[in-house]
Amino acid sequence: MNSFLRAACLIVLAGVFLPSISAAYDSGSLTLIRKSVTSWNSMRENYPEAAIDLSGADLKGRNLKGADLHNANLQGANLHGADLSDTDLRGASFDHASLKGALLFDADLREATVREADLEDAAFEGADLRGAVLDGAVMKQADLGESNLRNASLRGTDLRAANLKMADLAGCDLSGAYLWRAVLDGANLENSVVTSVTIVETGRSADPEWAQKNGAVLAMSEPARQKEGAAEAESENTVTESILAQKTWPINPVVQKIRFGVERKDAATLSYDVHQRELLIKSVSKWNRMRETNPDAPVRLSGAKLSRKVLDGADLRDADLAGSLMKRTGLADTDLRNADLREANLREAELTNADLRGADLRGAYLWRANLSWTKIAGIRVNSHTVFDDGKNVTPAWAKKRGAVFMDRDMEE
Repeated sequence: MNSFLRAACLIVLAGVFLPSISAAYDSGSLTLIRKSVTSWNSMRENYPEAAIDLSGADLKGRNLKGADLHNANLQGANLHGADLSDTDLRGASFDHASLKGALLFDADLREATVREADLEDAAFEGADLRGAVLDGAVMKQADLGESNLRNASLRGTDLRAANLKMADLAGCDLSGAYLWRAVLDGANLENSVVTSVTIVETGRSADPEWAQKNGAVLAMSEPARQKEGAAEAESENTVTESILAQKTWPINPVVQKIRFGVERKDAATLSYDVHQRELLIKSVSKWNRMRETNPDAPVRLSGAKLSRKVLDGADLRDADLAGSLMKRTGLADTDLRNADLREANLREAELTNADLRGADLRGAYLWRANLSWTKIAGIRVNSHTVFDDGKNVTPAWAKKRGAVFMDRDMEE
C-alpha cells in the first residue's frame, strides 16, 4: 500500500471512531472518495467492515462510477447529477438524499433504503433494486427501463411519467404509489401490491379490473357505496353519519404533496381531501388549472365546509360534494355537471347560470338559492330534495323541469 493510500485509510478509520466536529459526514471519507475512486475501492477492500459515513456530504456532479459504497450512510447527501453507474450500493442508506438527474446505470441497489429521496430524472436503466425501500421517494420522470424492482417497497412513491418499460416489478409494494403517465409497456407486475389509493398510469385509482389485467393484487378495495339511509339531517348544518361513512375515502399521500403542498397529518381522518378544499377556496383559477392538467383526478369534497366562499366559475364536474356545506356560497357560472350533491346544504347559494345537468341532488337543500338561468336538465332528485321555494320535490315538479325523480325503490 503506497503512503498516500495508507494515510487516507488512517484518516477514514479515524473518522469512524472519532466524532466529527464540523460536519455530519466523515471528512476523511469525503476527501478520499473525491480524490480517487480507485484508492477508495482499495481502502474498502482492505477494511471491508469499516463504517462509512457520508451523510450530508456534497458529492454533486461527482464521477463515482464503479465505487464500492455498500452499506454506506449517504442520508441527506447531495448527489445531484452524480455518476453512480456500476456502483455497489447494496444496503446503502440514501434517505432524504438528492439524486436528481443522477446516473445509476447497472448500479447494485439491493436492499438499499432510499426513503423520501429526490430521484427526479435519475437514470436506473438495468439497475438492480431488488428489495430496496423507496417509500415516499420522488422518482418523477426517472428512467427505470429494464430495471429489477422485485420485492421493492414503493409505498407512496412518486413515479409520475417514469419509464418502467420492461421493468420487473413482481412482488413489489405499490401501496399509495403515484404512476400517472408512467410507461408500463412490458413491465412485469405479477403479484405486485396495489391499493385503492394507488394512482395508476391513467390517473385513476387502482381497481380490480386494472389489478387483474396486470396480474397485481388489490389489497384494499375502495369502500362500496351503501344504499342511501332514510334518516335526514337533524339540522341544516349537520351532515348525516351515513353520508360520511360512505364518503370516507383513503387519501393518496403523494397526490396530496404534489398538488396541494405538504401532507397534513389530519388529512386521512377527514371525509374530504383537505388540500383540495384549501386550493379551491384559495384560488379558483389555480383550481381550474389543476383540473385541466389532471382531468382524471377524483375530486373528494364530501362533507367539506364551503359556506360563504366565492367559488364562481369553478370546475366541479363529477365532484364528490355529498353532504357538503355550501350555505350562501357563490357558485355563479360554476360547472357542476354530474356532481354528487346528495344531502348538500345549498341554502341561499348563488347558482346563477351554473350548470347542474346530471347532478345528483337527492336530499339536497336549496331553499332560497338563486337559480336564475341555472341548467338543471337531468338532475336526480327525490322527495327529500328541497328546492328554492322551500318545498319538497314531487314527481310532477321533476317532470315539468326535465329532472329525474327517484323514489326510494328506485334509488341506488
